[in-house]
Amino acid sequence: ADHASGHADDFDINALPDDINLEQAKAIWDRQLATFVDARKYDIYKLGHIEDAISIPYDVIRAMNGTPPHVKHGIIEPGETPLVIYCKGGDCDESLLVAGEMRGMGFKCFVFLDGFPAWRESLYPIANGPDPYLAEFHEEPGDDSAGGG
Repeated sequence: ADHASGHADDFDINALPDDINLEQAKAIWDRQLATFVDARKYDIYKLGHIEDAISIPYDVIRAMNGTPPHVKHGIIEPGETPLVIYCKGGDCDESLLVAGEMRGMGFKCFVFLDGFPAWRESLYPIANGPDPYLAEFHEEPGDDSAGGG
């Protein structure tokens, strides 16, 4: 047995702080210990996101009275899989807003403060395209489309 595999088993997600850095986020992603949640706007998510991340923008939570489609469909369940929530890093607070909402639903949330730009710069796995659960939501005619923007 080499040291690398033994070391991997020592990783304890519960020992991490609520705010995590790039290295911690990658360790969680590699071990598939959490579901990654992209808090940025959906059209930005479609252009590129952390591979396997789901899209839960803050405006969608608010539009759906606090229950994103992934929760309704049981893709993520409170108390089951922890969430790693990120946005574009820097002074972006979308991940903090979404984390607050998800914590209110009973989810354990980590906020990946460096966000998507740091992940992309490190050449870690990214994907693009729609989130099937959010695409379904977005195809419904929104009645707040007259609200400008």
